[in-house]
Amino acid sequence: MIKNIFLYSVVSFFILNIGYSQTTTERKLSLAQSYEQVGQLDNAIRIYEEVYSQDKGYLQAFHGLIRSYKLKNMNAKLLELLEDRIQFDKKAVNYILLGEARWNAGKSSEADEAWENAQKAEPNNQFMYADLAEVQSRLQLYKKAINTYKTARKNITTNKGLTLFTEELSKLYIAVGDTKGAITESLTLLMEAGALPAVEARIYALMQDDDNLGIIDETLNNFIDRNSSNYMANELFSWYQTNLGNHDKALEYTIKADDISNQEGRLIITFGGNAEQAGNTDIALEAYQYIIDQGKSNKFFTSAIYSYTRTLESKMMFDKNLSKDNILQIIKRYKTITEEFPKSTTAADAYLEIARLQKDRLNDYKKSEETLFELTKEIPGAPQSGTAMIELSEIYMSRGDIVEAKSFLETAKARYGRNNRDLIEIIGYRQALIEYYTGNLDSAEALFLVLSEIKDNDIANDVLEKSSIISDKYKEEDKVKVFASAEYDMIRLDTASAITKYETIINELRNFDTEIWQRSHLILSDIYMARNNVQKADYYLEEFIKNLPDGVHTDKALFKLASNKVIAGDTSKAIELYSKILINFPNSIYLDQARTKIRELRGES
Repeated sequence: MIKNIFLYSVVSFFILNIGYSQTTTERKLSLAQSYEQVGQLDNAIRIYEEVYSQDKGYLQAFHGLIRSYKLKNMNAKLLELLEDRIQFDKKAVNYILLGEARWNAGKSSEADEAWENAQKAEPNNQFMYADLAEVQSRLQLYKKAINTYKTARKNITTNKGLTLFTEELSKLYIAVGDTKGAITESLTLLMEAGALPAVEARIYALMQDDDNLGIIDETLNNFIDRNSSNYMANELFSWYQTNLGNHDKALEYTIKADDISNQEGRLIITFGGNAEQAGNTDIALEAYQYIIDQGKSNKFFTSAIYSYTRTLESKMMFDKNLSKDNILQIIKRYKTITEEFPKSTTAADAYLEIARLQKDRLNDYKKSEETLFELTKEIPGAPQSGTAMIELSEIYMSRGDIVEAKSFLETAKARYGRNNRDLIEIIGYRQALIEYYTGNLDSAEALFLVLSEIKDNDIANDVLEKSSIISDKYKEEDKVKVFASAEYDMIRLDTASAITKYETIINELRNFDTEIWQRSHLILSDIYMARNNVQKADYYLEEFIKNLPDGVHTDKALFKLASNKVIAGDTSKAIELYSKILINFPNSIYLDQARTKIRELRGES
């Protein structure tokens, strides 16, 4: 009831706002349109029919009847209206509508006749063909729509130099399963409109059906042969080869596209970045290498070098056994930066990366030291020189030269620390470590206490760990000094001395609930595991668990021991140990990993 009141109110509003200047017929048409807008189709039809019967020249009434009849599914009335109209109004649009009504009435041959008459009426009107094909497509008469578009191409010779209806035909060919036709139209669209993403999307969709692959391959190979000097064609073919996994060929055509379009390496470095993100590191390296070989004159030269080294380093993360030649290749690329862009911050970054690779991957501390000194000499004003001094301090620490190590830290603090908070924090941490390693526990504790107030830096966890170890000095000060000395032995690569000291702590310390007792077991286990002495590695973990079944780090010991059992092939024991973590340590950080391992060992999905 409320709805009806509202509708009548709306209609009344329209009636009241019809100007007195309107004729009676115009007011009727306005009223009919108002009824139509609010869904009162029966009232709208009644008025439209009344006006149209009085004067068929009122097109508003004619089109209003067409709309209303369609909405009410009154196809018989619509057909009657159009059959009558076509007798005196032989426009193409009327033939198109008549054909649609006849088709819906099951009169297919008569519908075809009407559509043919539409084309005869306005053979040079491309919009007529578009309207007709749209109606046929809506009726799912895809082949008829295709033929309509083809006829348009025959009758209309120009479309501002572009081929008519390429986009529409490509979609219709897909609908009827004509793969070759769909690709051909898409390729025409590419060449004329440059719609590369849209064309790639359509070809990719077709590639999902294995039955299409042969046709696609043949068509695209013929296409690139005919258009080898067109950069869009080469870009498309590169994309296609990438999807097939033919990365070398894809790079080849990217280089051609880049050369033809004078992109100066833009397409190539983009290709390399996409390959890198997809995990295809080898072909990414080749792409970057191509630009690097062109020298500094290429505007993407620096980006290519950085991308090359970054990609190789990323590869190193997954390949710990990366060859020495690979490492030297990365260093060579960084050295190119220092030579081509001397005194720059870019070069300063490169010096640091070279030094780290020399120390961490080649174990060449002498070369690393020389590189760091070169950085501080060549670019003394760069912030990276402060970092170089910190890393020089670490190298001297590893040699046992405490005095020189301290000196580097003080110099870095004085020269570079004034406006560099992060650098000051790192220097403070390194100074605290020196006091710790040399047994000055009170000084170390005070320095770590200052650093512990900083919650958002990268060394926060390391500070917390060292502070927990130093807190043992209130129980076992002498043994804490032994533990710190053992850690320093590890830095100096004197593993034998470190083992002796860790074993001394284990054998002489009866306070199992100390950090140093627990960590000594875990570190010794790691040392022997690295030496492939699984029996000795397991021994220290088993002793830990036996003497301290519910300690702070017992869950870690259980996880390590379980992992060792997996390596040894003792699946049942591994599951038992992982299960103990689930039962006894519900808040353990290893909880999720333990669950996953149990499922994997049981063969569960």
